[in-house]
Amino acid sequence: MNYREAKKEAEKFYVEDGKFDKNIFIRHNDGSTLYFTYSSYKKINEWILVATEHHGFFAYHIEDLDFMKVKVRFEDGNYNSTSECIVFASQDFIDREKD
Repeated sequence: MNYREAKKEAEKFYVEDGKFDKNIFIRHNDGSTLYFTYSSYKKINEWILVATEHHGFFAYHIEDLDFMKVKVRFEDGNYNSTSECIVFASQDFIDREKD
């Protein structure tokens, strides 16, 4: 799947999902970071699709990412520290964490 196809899938996910119950933190290989509140994600093949309530949709190739962390918002609107987990990590990130 190329970037154009991934963006189309992200748009479709954005329209069809409508469940923005996560905070998503992404760090790219170059160290730049993104933080999305009221969002959702889906992994398709080598792509991570992110849909946000107020900022649209995005597609990220996993080769460009260092890691992605997700925190789920519960129905009462609160976040719980036990709900936070890393859903994607590059091999470089895993190797650094071992040290």
